[in-house]
Formats: sequence, structure tokens, C-alpha cells
Amino acid sequence: MPAVRTARGMIETIAPQRLPAHSPLASLTIGCASMWITTEDGRVFLAPQADPSCTYGYGGGGPMALARLIALLLDDITHTAPGFEAPRPPAGLEHAADEGWRGRKAPFTLSWAELEALRDG
Repeated sequence: MPAVRTARGMIETIAPQRLPAHSPLASLTIGCASMWITTEDGRVFLAPQADPSCTYGYGGGGPMALARLIALLLDDITHTAPGFEAPRPPAGLEHAADEGWRGRKAPFTLSWAELEALRDG
């Protein structure tokens, strides 16, 4: 994936719309400005994104986008990044993205089992 280093030393790239993976999601790592998907076969991908950007820790569009993305990737690792028109995510994932992870310091990693429990909870 193409990337550039900015004058401030940051590395910027464009997030993919979908993952080329063939193995299910194993974990999600939430960073300061990016998210990473690790698949069961050990491959690591920058998480797919569409507008709005996926974030966490407040009640807004970013946490909703994150919860939607997680719900979709748990079912199909190659699903496209959700936009505003995507269905509302399960309540457990929405709550975790809005409030549940508010005090966590990035980066942190959540396993498939933890994400699945939030979706089903």
C-alpha cells in the first residue's frame, strides 16, 4: 500500500475499502489514528474505512462507524467498509465503542472472542 511521510514525521496512507483476506478475523487493534485487523492465518491489515473515520470514546459518528465495521467483519472479513447507510450495530458493540472503551489508552487489542461477546451481549 502506498504511504508518505509528512514533514511532521507522520506516515499517512489511504485505508482500503475492503480486505483481501481469506481467513476470519482473529483480533482488532485500535490505535491512535488507525485500526489493524489480524486474521486467523496471522496476516495483519489496515482496517477498511469509509466516511466517517472510526474512533471510540464518545457518542458520535466515529464510534458508530467502528461498531458497524466490527459487526460486519465478524461475519465477513471481506465486507466493504460501512458508510452512513449501514444498519445500526448490535447494542453491545455500540455501547463499547461509545462508552465502554472510553478510558482505554490506544493502542489496545481485542480478540475475536471479546468482540463476539460484545456483539451477542
